[in-house]
Amino acid sequence: MADAAAGASGLEFEPVKCCVLCDGAEQHDARGVSWHGVPFSYVYCGRCGLKYMTPRPTEKSYARFYEEAFWQQKLSAVGYATNAGFDHADRDQLALRMPKYEGRYRRIAAHLGRAMRLDGNVSILEVGCAFGFSLEWLRRDFSCRVFGIEPSERARRRCEAAKISLVGTTAEAVFHGDGAPEASYDAVIFAHSLENIVAPIGVLEGVGRALKPGGAVLVYTPNLEYRDSMNPYHPYIYTPETLARLLARAGLFAARIEAPPAPTTRAAAVALVKPSDEIVCIARRAESADDGSNAPRVDVRALADRHALGQKARIWADLSTRELVKRTALQVASDVRRKLGR
Repeated sequence: MADAAAGASGLEFEPVKCCVLCDGAEQHDARGVSWHGVPFSYVYCGRCGLKYMTPRPTEKSYARFYEEAFWQQKLSAVGYATNAGFDHADRDQLALRMPKYEGRYRRIAAHLGRAMRLDGNVSILEVGCAFGFSLEWLRRDFSCRVFGIEPSERARRRCEAAKISLVGTTAEAVFHGDGAPEASYDAVIFAHSLENIVAPIGVLEGVGRALKPGGAVLVYTPNLEYRDSMNPYHPYIYTPETLARLLARAGLFAARIEAPPAPTTRAAAVALVKPSDEIVCIARRAESADDGSNAPRVDVRALADRHALGQKARIWADLSTRELVKRTALQVASDVRRKLGR
């Protein structure tokens, strides 16, 4: 299977025997996805409930893939499509993504603006900055000093043309180990990039060392409780709880987390109106790290049931009122027929 994966994507796989968050070895099957006929399988940790991929691509092969193939494939509409139109080869894929980039930038500016004063004295690093639009606009609107980490050769060329200072190709290379820059940044942004990192604890430890006093880490990541974002690029899928524990283990603390509570009943799920399917977190440096050894053991079956209910809640919330009425009428008619024995 590894040979097939290498042929389709250039990725090489390795087994994951224990959870990165709690070191637990108990694994419960959690389905997966397929890409070009290659399976990407996930498990729940039986101790803490983290959902992660195993086997997963090696850190080295992921780095090579992001550098040589990721954006090249996406801009040719042959990457793993996650939004409508992203698999249409006849459409300008970068232009198609611009509304998403513009919306994300507005949210980044708002969240950072609540965490600190944005001006020319502020230095901001984005991990996985892609084509650098958010950084370019932060500099344009607030005169911030901006830096990026980006592996893709295609994306790096655009960043360099926009005069964005690139400090490295991968977060692992910049932050993992003793080489992390000391007190260099007021803010570090992970805008849907933390879930792509194979060694998140080591990276976040380095990020903590690189923060200036009072600095902040801004994280956006899919919320497993509403969006089960299994795909070839995500070694981990976080919930608000597992994200907070990950940060704590790396010596950071979640000063603010924005995410809707997970529904516990069908009635609660149906009642939700447009729940956000991502986690937004502002983290800061903690006094010490927390290994999570005192965290209670999770009930994996109950956890999986709750996550499944959250996926349905998001789907129900996305339906139009007319469609909901139609489906409700069909369900009532079906119940009546069943009661009449027809």
